[in-house]
Amino acid sequence: MKIALVQMNPVIADLQSNFDRMKHHFEACALQDVSLVIFSECVLTGYPPQDLLCRHDFIDSVHRYINKIKLMTKSFPDLAICFGTPFFEFGTLFNSACVIHNGNLIFKQDKINLPNYDIFDEKRYFSSGTKQDIFCFKGYRIGITICEDAWKKDYHLYNHNPIDFFCDKNIDLMLNLSASPFEVSKDVIRFDLFANHAKTLDVPVVVVNQVGANDHLIFDGNSFVVSPFGDVLCQLSSFSEDVSSLSLDKPPSVDGMYHALPLTASIHDAIVLGIRDYVAKTGFKNVVIGLSGGIDSAVTCALAVKALGSENVKGVSLPSQFSSEGSLIDAKSLADNLNIEYSVISIEAIYNQCLLDLAPIFHDLEPNVTEENLQARSRGILLMAIANKFNALVLSTGNKSELAMGYCTLYGDMCGALSVLGDVSKTRVYELARFINQDSTIIPENSLSKPPSAELRPNQKDSDSLPAYDQLDPIINFYIEDGLDASSIIEQGYDQEMVMSVIKTICINEYKRSQAPITLKITSQAFGNGRRFPIAMNLSC
Repeated sequence: MKIALVQMNPVIADLQSNFDRMKHHFEACALQDVSLVIFSECVLTGYPPQDLLCRHDFIDSVHRYINKIKLMTKSFPDLAICFGTPFFEFGTLFNSACVIHNGNLIFKQDKINLPNYDIFDEKRYFSSGTKQDIFCFKGYRIGITICEDAWKKDYHLYNHNPIDFFCDKNIDLMLNLSASPFEVSKDVIRFDLFANHAKTLDVPVVVVNQVGANDHLIFDGNSFVVSPFGDVLCQLSSFSEDVSSLSLDKPPSVDGMYHALPLTASIHDAIVLGIRDYVAKTGFKNVVIGLSGGIDSAVTCALAVKALGSENVKGVSLPSQFSSEGSLIDAKSLADNLNIEYSVISIEAIYNQCLLDLAPIFHDLEPNVTEENLQARSRGILLMAIANKFNALVLSTGNKSELAMGYCTLYGDMCGALSVLGDVSKTRVYELARFINQDSTIIPENSLSKPPSAELRPNQKDSDSLPAYDQLDPIINFYIEDGLDASSIIEQGYDQEMVMSVIKTICINEYKRSQAPITLKITSQAFGNGRRFPIAMNLSC
């Protein structure tokens, strides 16, 4: 039997477009003597559809398109389609995998283990499947799992292990339809997991994963077929749509290895996809970025140009009396290297007018962070105005280290539609910069080598307010991503006073992060809707 894996980038709720593209791939596979075409989890609606699933009119539309798929298959009686979709039945909504052949729904498997942690909240919408079965097609006994059903490391969260069910069912093939979001190194974990399943069941395992970005979530694709010996028989692209077919009766001659992108390359490609899809799927084309001459805005701009093309990126420098000449030179050099439109607008007049207008209220109070924030907010006003006038989106340039510590200004440098680096630590920002510069100098060397500074007061440096990033970032990682408490982090060799100060600062800045733009997620724990902490709290560290 010949099968085809279709790794598609669906648009959430665009049922017509998703159906049209599924139809295109289905018909193309028919010309290649394919017997079974396999798509990803919830491919018809895109994943995650969130509260759209609470709308009866949306679910009714989904079922109309399922009927269109049934009608489509009647023209190709030798070809079946397996795809993921929400499915309403007996007054209950399931996350299902449907197999349709010659106009008939010949098999349906409902997802049994519904994830309800981090960014997942499937129990809000779906009911768990209550039964598991297999189906026969073209002489093959086939079992289907849907994403979490096969994630063995999480079985302690559930009462049922769908993989165990297949052990005595004599299946010939297992399919897994996934919408498994990207995070650093997860693709290797995913492959190892399914290679072990293939060995345990002694059958080939097919994994078709969604690709593309939907809001803060990025899906890396990396679909594959693994042999009963744990060897790769087929691997699809990372971060792009792809289609591949193979005969199960005559497996291809390949090296059998899973090819993972290097870590920094995968982060780079993930963010590029995240920018491209967020801008396109929200109906925009152009972005505006404030260029400070520093490393964060430089990396954000380079990633945006890679995602959207230089013609769709506008860079703006907004210097004050505290900005150095070197920073302006670095910003201009970056814009020239990327061939983007570039403007310089001084905020000095706006800032001075604000100080003049506030003088009767501030009286003789000493300047403090208030005056620094006025500069950031002046920049925010101008960036948003430019975006508004040219129907563009502002990309926020702050990194995860700054967001964690609240080293950012609400309605100032935090303004924007999308936080590009909000899940990227400062040390990783430098790694990305070096990766971007590996073939030629895009980001000026001075942006890489000079001490980072917000330049909101004379001779200011980040190190005046924050621990050194090589100390700060591991502490943030231990606390946010690994979930360690203060004592456990101190046991790793970090200074007690520093650890306690960092954790306290993280906690008191929840109010800022709750108002930040959505953040592209690349780690196991990003700031956003996967990390829900109260704002008004008094947490003892």
